[in-house]
Amino acid sequence: MEKIQIIKFDRKYQDNMINFILDIQQNEFGVAITLDDQPDLLDIIHHYEDKGGIFLLALDTEIDTIIGTIALVKLDENKSALKKVFVDPKYRGEYRVGQKLLDAIVNFARETDIEKIYLGSTAMMTRAHNFYKKNGFVREDFSVFPYDFPIVEVDSVFMVKDL
Repeated sequence: MEKIQIIKFDRKYQDNMINFILDIQQNEFGVAITLDDQPDLLDIIHHYEDKGGIFLLALDTEIDTIIGTIALVKLDENKSALKKVFVDPKYRGEYRVGQKLLDAIVNFARETDIEKIYLGSTAMMTRAHNFYKKNGFVREDFSVFPYDFPIVEVDSVFMVKDL
């Protein structure tokens, strides 16, 4: 088995996933966000999968630990929103965890006839913006985003990818 495995969300990892995401948000990026601000994390199936999206986990299979997350929210008219993209700092770069997660999401989007992927990000995440650009995302003004895009208060950089 490969050291890095991408899997569809599994409830057995829910508590670890929540702690993983909150740790990166609060401690690495200093974003004042809590679990109460993110009710989707308590019901992944309802908020993502039941609505035509998906939530993926990256695992280090040698230690059965979450090392990355990514999600796709289905919007109207074959559009989607990229959400919850986080990779453990120790696994960035060499292991290509972010790339593996994004590739899996793009493949899912294409298989489900999604034509556009939208994302919002904070200004400080310049490394992430470069990663997205390298993968075909372009900056757009928020005014062109779909009405049902789930904006986060801290988002100030907006990008889109045509599939």
